[in-house]
This record gives sequence, C-alpha cells and structure tokens, in this order.
Amino acid sequence: MSYSVSSLDFACEENQGYKYLLKSTTTTLVFGSYIYGYLCIDLRRVSQYKYYYYIGTTVEQTVNEHIYGRVAATTVTMADACNRAEPYEESTYVMLVKDGAAYSSLGEASCTGLLANYGSITVQDYTGATSCSGSSVNGCSDRTQLQFTYASCATSMVFSSGGLFMCMRATTYGDYIYLALWNNDTTVDDSSTYRFTCMAISLDGSNAYVTEYPRYCKDTSQTSVAVPTPGLIMQFSGQTETCEIIVDGATYLMFIVIMVTLGPLVILGLVVLACLCHKNGCPCSKKSTWCNKNVDDSSRPTTTYSQRSDSVNNTVFKMTGLPPLWIKHKRPFGPIVEANMIKPLPKVESLYSNTKGERLMSSKSRKGSLGSLFSFNYKN
Repeated sequence: MSYSVSSLDFACEENQGYKYLLKSTTTTLVFGSYIYGYLCIDLRRVSQYKYYYYIGTTVEQTVNEHIYGRVAATTVTMADACNRAEPYEESTYVMLVKDGAAYSSLGEASCTGLLANYGSITVQDYTGATSCSGSSVNGCSDRTQLQFTYASCATSMVFSSGGLFMCMRATTYGDYIYLALWNNDTTVDDSSTYRFTCMAISLDGSNAYVTEYPRYCKDTSQTSVAVPTPGLIMQFSGQTETCEIIVDGATYLMFIVIMVTLGPLVILGLVVLACLCHKNGCPCSKKSTWCNKNVDDSSRPTTTYSQRSDSVNNTVFKMTGLPPLWIKHKRPFGPIVEANMIKPLPKVESLYSNTKGERLMSSKSRKGSLGSLFSFNYKN
C-alpha cells in the first residue's frame, strides 16, 4: 500500500454466506493517520485442496490497492467494505492452493483451451514493442500441465524460469477462457517470476491467442489480445498435435436419450427393491431361523417397545421388540436406521456354560436383559 507497508495480516471479522469481511490485525500509518485495512472476499470451495475467491473491495485510490482503509475509531461494516459491483465477472478470481498440494498433483485441473502441442510461440510485452519467437509448448504429455521451451526470450519476457506450469482452474467468460496456472519453479522473486499467473485464451482454428498476467486474473481489461502492465501477449501457432476430447452432437444426443430412457427404470427398480426389503427383511438368508415362516406365532416373545439412540454422524439407531407389525411411534429428528425384526426369533433357551455346568445367570436376573432375546451356546 505504501513504501512502509509491504504486507498485512488479516483476521475474519464477519461472515455472510460466501462473503467474508477481513480486518487487518494491526493499524498502519498512511498519510499521517493510523488506519485499519479491510478486505472483502467471496470465497468458493473447489476441493479440500483448492479454493478460489473474488475480491469484493474496489481499489482505494489513496493506497492504490483493494483495501478499504479507515482510521481506527471508525466502525466499518460488510456493506461498507464490500463495495464492488455485483455480480462479479467470472474471470476475476484468485486461486488458493493448500500448501504442498500443487507438488503432489492434488490441485491440478485440465488445461482447457491449450490441450495441444505448438511448435512456434511469439511473445510480446504488454505494449507489443518487444518480442521474441522460436519457443514451443507441450500441452499433451500431461493434460494438466503446460511445458514451455524458451528459445531466445529474455527474463523479462517469461514468468517462469523452468517453463513448467500446472493448470489450477479454467472458466469461460464472454469470448475468452481464463486459465489459472501454478508456476512449478522452486523459488520465485515476485517481480519477474511469479507463483501464480492467469491466461486469457481465444482459439482460431489451429492457432491460439493468449495473454498472461501475474498473480491472478486481472479484470475485463485482460483479453486474449490485450493486457495491462506487466502482462505478456502471445500467439501460439504451428500446432502439431491436439489432445482435446471433442464429443460430437450425435454422440451427446445418444447419451441424453439413453439417460432419459434408462434413468427412470433404474430408479423404479431401486424403489421396488427398497419396498421388498422393508416388507420381507433383506438381512434374511436361507439358513437364517429369523426368517423361518413356519414358527408358530404363539412362540413370538411379547416384549415391550424400547429405544436406544446412539449419535453416530447424526444418525439415530433404533431397536424395537418383536411386535407383529411396527409400533407407531414418534420418529426422532434426523435420519433413522431401523432394524427389521418383524420375523419371530427361535425359542429362547436358558443360558448354561455346558450341560453339567452352573447357570450363568438366574432367571430373575435375566428378565429384561439380552438373555431374553438371544441364546449363547458354549461347547467343550
């Protein structure tokens, strides 16, 4: 923001949906006043390793940065700092990647727009006055990476010394594809090489027109043929191979027809199966005595309804007694897993360690316990 402020630490001050109001943890001296810096972001999750966000604060002219600065005694709300017009342009996003995820291929995405090999690349600065040619790029050896081979380009004409970029996210906005890239260099200086860059891409036959801007996708002023300082303007030609998968209209139509036809049948089959399981008891097998329909109803134990609730991932497990039909009861809040036990159990026997051993528990102590439902047989 100024010669004395190179960075700020923020704390979350307020949250509403995707929006977060961040406040600097310390004040900063700017033009003779101590101010807090506020930043509004609209944060979206891609995966556990990757996020992106839109900056919701316009550039403050006094500090020339996306910071809403106010003196320490001023009360600032989210409505104050989130002063950028909405909806935000899809192209103006900033990437966040979990530390180490990029090097483990956990944050990569398809290099949409540049899934091809090009034998000739011309690079120009943002004014078009300085240029170099002779470079090439490989986008097919790994569809999530772009490998540049720089020929005669000066350091100021490339944003990566090694030339290997990993694709993080691609989105289409208007006539252009915006592709966020991670520079795989071990170290960057943030003046000529950058950890993140953003490409705006348009395709014309076998040629690609590309601009590259450091750190993040700038704004609508970045197109495939124009970019603010210190961006680069590039033209990819001499395509030798393409690895883009194209689904023609006929194939896509056939896919839709199959899904529309078979989808309802699959759903109907699942519903019928669920009904049969609920009625007849899916856990039963041919050898299971629980499903033996020949057992006389008179042998069915008469137990009272009991409920045992275990909180496991917000799931309530219930076990009933053995009434002829399910007892109507007030269902507890939340998803319920109910044991289907409407079939009669085998006749209950007393518990013995063996035929000559002593009783493991008396009939009096056994009443109401699991011993009244299950028998345990011990053999020598």
